[in-house]
Amino acid sequence: MTVLIPCYNYGAYLPTAVASAFTNPEVDVEVVIADNCSTDDSVDVARRIAAADSRVRVTEQPYNKPYLENYNDAIGRVTSEYTVLIDADDLLTPGSITRSVALMEAHSDVSLVYGHCIRFTGEPPKPRTRARSWVLFDGPEWAARMYRRGRNIILTPEVAMRTSVLAEVGGYDTEHPTGADMLLWLQVALSGHGVGRVNNADQAFYRVHSRNMHFVKSSEGLLTDLTARRRVYDLALDRAAAQRPVEGADNLRDAAHRKVAEEAARGARAAFDSADEESQEVAVRLADFASDTDPGVVVSREIPSATAEDTGAAATLARLARTRSQALRHGVGVRLNRYLEW
Repeated sequence: MTVLIPCYNYGAYLPTAVASAFTNPEVDVEVVIADNCSTDDSVDVARRIAAADSRVRVTEQPYNKPYLENYNDAIGRVTSEYTVLIDADDLLTPGSITRSVALMEAHSDVSLVYGHCIRFTGEPPKPRTRARSWVLFDGPEWAARMYRRGRNIILTPEVAMRTSVLAEVGGYDTEHPTGADMLLWLQVALSGHGVGRVNNADQAFYRVHSRNMHFVKSSEGLLTDLTARRRVYDLALDRAAAQRPVEGADNLRDAAHRKVAEEAARGARAAFDSADEESQEVAVRLADFASDTDPGVVVSREIPSATAEDTGAAATLARLARTRSQALRHGVGVRLNRYLEW
């Protein structure tokens, strides 16, 4: 097993991240710290760790690359059968690698394993480390669940994969950095590889702070996330369909679009409630995005878009209110009422 730890200016977190990988005595583990030309003391910290432990290697980029390129460079150096990738500010729980490897050793058709990941700030809480069971999914079945759910259920550090499959799908898509992790999971599953979930045990810790890449702190961030999520759902299906037919592809796409649009509608409502003018402006775009993604969720076809003279947040709010009124008369009021109850 190789644990990849990409790092950029996270030197303070490296010692605990590396130590967390070596809490699996039944598995032969190596750690690769992949520094992306950090400007703090990360390289010095990484070198000291490697000098003290032969199981640790350090790679250094000559210049700061887009972060996914650093990820893929590190993946390309892996020679072990299994790979885990955690950011330097995250942690693995004791025995998590052992549990993931045991599942894949028992089921050769499973290529991606995950489990519960604990979000934390400050000191990590005590994890559950006893797995009582696991669940196996046919890859396309698991992907279908992801489409119907409409959001990513995996944070990343809790994932273990077969290295050969990671290489087969080409690693992370550097052209789509936002949502690249979810795109990777969907591509693996839609290509027919089985997925396993470890139950009742916590597999990793995900640190929540303002610098990590999953952190969304604004309506603008929500719009960015939802736009990327819709693109990822479409792209994964399109790529899979280019290789072989995907059963129920149109229904899956519609289901994902509906969930994404509903979340955008909720975000628009919350942003409109804000007294902040910038949030209200983003709310207009969230509402338009929701309508574009699934017109049935937000805007009735009988309600025209705002005119050039009538494009402010207040006008859009009024338009959405009128939409709700007409939707009630056209039999879709239940769905609208759920998300646009102002």
